[in-house]
Amino acid sequence: METILMTGGSGFIGTHLRAKMTDFRTELFGRKNAEGGVLNLEALVRASGGCRAIVHLAAAHRDEGIPREEFVRVNEGGARNVAEAARVNRIEDIFFFSSVMVYGNSGRRFHEADAVDPVTDYGASKAAAEKVLIAWASEKPERRLVILRLPVVFGPGNKGNLASLIRQIDSGLFFIVGRGLNVRSLAYVENVADSVLYLMKNCPAGAHIYNYADSPEWTSAQLIGKISAGLGKSAPFRLPLPPALALAVSFDCLSKLTGKKFSVSAARVKRLAEPMCLSSEKIRSFGFQPRFGAEEGLDAMLRWYRDTKVSGGERA
Repeated sequence: METILMTGGSGFIGTHLRAKMTDFRTELFGRKNAEGGVLNLEALVRASGGCRAIVHLAAAHRDEGIPREEFVRVNEGGARNVAEAARVNRIEDIFFFSSVMVYGNSGRRFHEADAVDPVTDYGASKAAAEKVLIAWASEKPERRLVILRLPVVFGPGNKGNLASLIRQIDSGLFFIVGRGLNVRSLAYVENVADSVLYLMKNCPAGAHIYNYADSPEWTSAQLIGKISAGLGKSAPFRLPLPPALALAVSFDCLSKLTGKKFSVSAARVKRLAEPMCLSSEKIRSFGFQPRFGAEEGLDAMLRWYRDTKVSGGERA
């Protein structure tokens, strides 16, 4: 049985992907395995010895609270070490999890052929990591690189992004920013994991970039309405963007003064009001068909949230 090394494989996406990789032996590599995680090149080289491929998930990715230098160090630097470990151990396959944030915020639907134009430090570091790995792939014709660009990924076990939105709506303290007509793509974690396995089995050598997002797509107001209904909550009230941002800035100032993190922040409010849409036409035309729709994924996540809340487990 061939072995695949997974960096960041103990996280949300990695846990779901690993459960499906029954045809492979998976080895996890992260900070629990070696001080510095993917920044420890020597440990990464040792861990990847004898592996057939590297699945690179490890990243710095929080919305705020991480300086630009840390994004560069972990995301771009980690990609450099993954590429070097692959060179040393003659590994010819790398699968890299990237982000919709490499495209920027033009408000249109993004396709793989669109130029990258990141506007956040996180997006810029992911774009730089892609460039590093594409250079690695170009060194030999037999090498294979698959880059999967993802929007918000959700599902049972998720602790951020959509889970945070669910918690806020459940608390009764959430409000819709603006009219809520912006559409933001989502990806159900089970479909994401299935897409990776499909690409592993079917992609030829070379560098390949794929977007993945699920359908149907919803406006922010529609998504919030579905979550509210699933939780048995009344629809949240609407707050125009200017006062919503003013309120969020006050929470940011309070966070700086107290050192406490709040669910409301200016970055989060801005993100809720912006469209961010991915086209998945390329991966579907390549033959991948998801088993679940976004509606089924949301239902599964809400069931998990309600079950963990009732059982007293960790909430999202």
